[in-house]
Amino acid sequence: MAGKVTESLTYHDLMAGDFPPPGPLVENLMVAGGASVWSALWGTGKTWLALELARAVAAGTTFLCHFQTVQGKALYLDQEGVPGGHQERLRLLEQGNPLGPDLDIVFKYCSGLHLTDFEDFCTIDKMVAVEKPSLVILIPGFASSVATKMTQLRSQPSTIPSDRCA
Repeated sequence: MAGKVTESLTYHDLMAGDFPPPGPLVENLMVAGGASVWSALWGTGKTWLALELARAVAAGTTFLCHFQTVQGKALYLDQEGVPGGHQERLRLLEQGNPLGPDLDIVFKYCSGLHLTDFEDFCTIDKMVAVEKPSLVILIPGFASSVATKMTQLRSQPSTIPSDRCA
């Protein structure tokens, strides 16, 4: 499955055209169709934030009682959690911020998928194509595969001339 160019513009065409900016998914935090990375040490609340973000987008309500969201489906891909752990947290979140039991969130529990592996990336891409979510959350196992690849790349000698950005 090869990538493809969906649009090609010259600098002049881009600057002279009338292109609306991307709309928000989460006002002042995330644009629709964009990407965000949240990183922190284990045990600092990333999963809690991710679950609450998925709930807010699925309900079309505010995230953290402040940032308005655009309602849409959420796809939660996790390589570390288990259904029982998420259920417990979601019940606590629901007690504090009732949004109802019928939120459009799909949880998929995965193992061994790496974003830096082409076949694994295609597997994730197919899940996204099938579910058609507005929000995709990838929980840490995915990010660590990218971090590992970036570390490997940094350890290799650079092929970019050192004066290129001078």
